[in-house]
Amino acid sequence: MMKTTAPPRFNLFNRAHKAIRALLCNTLLQVQKTDFTSPDATGCVAGIRLSLEVLQEHAYLEDHFIFPLLQSNAPSLAAFFEKQHHQDELLTQDVEAALTGFESASGEQEQLLTGIVILEQYAGFVAFNLSHMNMEEQLINPFLWTLYSDAELVQRVTEALQKAPPAHDDLLLRLMIENQNSRELAAWFAAMGPEATENLNARLSAAGV
Repeated sequence: MMKTTAPPRFNLFNRAHKAIRALLCNTLLQVQKTDFTSPDATGCVAGIRLSLEVLQEHAYLEDHFIFPLLQSNAPSLAAFFEKQHHQDELLTQDVEAALTGFESASGEQEQLLTGIVILEQYAGFVAFNLSHMNMEEQLINPFLWTLYSDAELVQRVTEALQKAPPAHDDLLLRLMIENQNSRELAAWFAAMGPEATENLNARLSAAGV
């Protein structure tokens, strides 16, 4: 008898996490290549702040739409990830303090020194979040798969996205599309249908992203 393998279950975090990983890693590369005594530093600082804002918005959606699914059935798991989000807030504050220190620096020597601090703080922030996202996928996904169907989980993610702050919607959509593999994109667009896919492409073109 031929053994059959069940298809992969729906990964709640896949699209958002791939987009955020790309944003974090690309920003970190920019940070470590930036001469903080040059005009390029202004754009680098803006890029860091953008990534902090995107992470805060993503954490908000998880706090209000994903973690509540854990509360009644796995309160200790919910508490663990809530604590992780609190730690992320502290790391965000450390990065912001480093950026503020750079902006108040006087002279090249202070700019160089504060630039080093920015790299150290942001690298730690990125490392924490990459590990955090892996843990979410490895621990939360399997647990929710035992309780909910894929259709129910898709609906939950859809509800979360509809409530997402609109400030960075187009950026995140572009990053999601750019960082899915071809099979994932084909399945995503097929699920949306041709009209929705066309509308999505028009929206991104109009936004210039």
